[in-house]
Amino acid sequence: LANLGFPYDYVEAADSVLSECKIAAENKLKRKNSRLDKCGIPEDQLYLMQQQLIEKARQEQLAAEAAEMNRIHMAIDEQRAVNLLGQSVDEEDYDAA
Repeated sequence: LANLGFPYDYVEAADSVLSECKIAAENKLKRKNSRLDKCGIPEDQLYLMQQQLIEKARQEQLAAEAAEMNRIHMAIDEQRAVNLLGQSVDEEDYDAA
């Protein structure tokens, strides 16, 4: 910033803010790691649990999609049956005339 011509007090304030941000980021990381340690479950086991939950959600999504496709196919089949019945009734009316 000094090379770009900013005043000394501005550069000093920017450096101060940068230092505060670095400290805040370190503290946030420490708190996160502390919570992880306090839960009492090893990190590799937590990772495995996470992967299992993701797989379970994926399977549930696939099942929901399959059920929806089944519902759509049944509706299509039902509509075809209605259309066929309607055509046969129309043909009977035509033959009777």
